[in-house]
Amino acid sequence: MSLQTIANSALAVMLGAIGGGLFSAYVGWRLFRENTARELLSEALAIQASMEAWILDGPDYKSLKLSENRNLLTEPLGNKNWLRKVEIRAVLDECRWNAPSEQYYGFIEGRRSWIVRDKIEDMPSHTGVGPGDYHPALISSRAFEELCGWIECVISAQDGWLLSHYGLKMLRPLLTAVATEDRVAVFRIADRLSPRALNFLKWYREKYMP
Repeated sequence: MSLQTIANSALAVMLGAIGGGLFSAYVGWRLFRENTARELLSEALAIQASMEAWILDGPDYKSLKLSENRNLLTEPLGNKNWLRKVEIRAVLDECRWNAPSEQYYGFIEGRRSWIVRDKIEDMPSHTGVGPGDYHPALISSRAFEELCGWIECVISAQDGWLLSHYGLKMLRPLLTAVATEDRVAVFRIADRLSPRALNFLKWYREKYMP
């Protein structure tokens, strides 16, 4: 075997190794991005299923304001209005949030609770769906922290090129539920999101929620 043949063979092996390495790195990067989106989606589903919210229930729930009815019971008693414990997903429904400037409601089950929907407004929902069985609503401080923390994690992944367009589509259900102008306004009142997060939600709303 000539020296030229040996050199050509060595070059071929080296290029193959480099090419294979680059391909493996590309495949690994794709898998890593997909896994990142799946993990964020799993966290989103867990947050939505958390029992950290309450809705106003009872005979007058459609006409009452939570800000004017503090210290309600958390179990039904006769024909009185009360606070029903629900999953966070029940509060992320179609009806607008309209927290008052004095958003703090009180302590429920040892946690601070915050008004996110003070009353049911006589207006269509933010997605165009007609009136439904909507309720004034509260969420706990833990719910606020988990929602806002999840949003910040999504932004970090997006800034680090760890989320593809497909990955963002996977996260669309919860992102759509928190990126609407009424939800962002409530997050701003609570002062729980960074300026970067607020800008991201605005970008997401304009790009994916025309």
